[in-house]
Amino acid sequence: MKAVELSGSPTGVLLVDDGHPRRRTDRIRSQAHGADTADTATPGTTGININSGGGGSPVTGTIISLNVIRGEQVDIAVNTPNEVDAHLNDLLGGNIGVANVCGLDMAACTGTINATENYWRCAAGPGSKGCSTVSGADITFSPWLGKFY
Repeated sequence: MKAVELSGSPTGVLLVDDGHPRRRTDRIRSQAHGADTADTATPGTTGININSGGGGSPVTGTIISLNVIRGEQVDIAVNTPNEVDAHLNDLLGGNIGVANVCGLDMAACTGTINATENYWRCAAGPGSKGCSTVSGADITFSPWLGKFY
């Protein structure tokens, strides 16, 4: 998933495997409501949500790159038992840049998120004053970009 600009949408892009067989292109959908509270739960409006869903089958080989995400409570939310790579993104929501949300789905947190080389809304990096943050376990974010990509 690359070259997407998202701004202020409740869920901009949702990639989910809910246990039903379908083509890869059928897994991407947009929603027009607040935080997802069902089997792909997020803590708020979300730009990109990569989630294994109620089916529990892993979403594999996911790379999120070259996106500008703004106006979201969570820029990128992830819940899958595999690694997700997110690089060269401008995470401008100002709240949570990357979140491992497996706990919201009551799922085991076994996946990892490699979120290095992203811009976190300021040069000082995630968690610094004025920067987006990370939320959850097993998220690698250093080194980060000191300016917009």
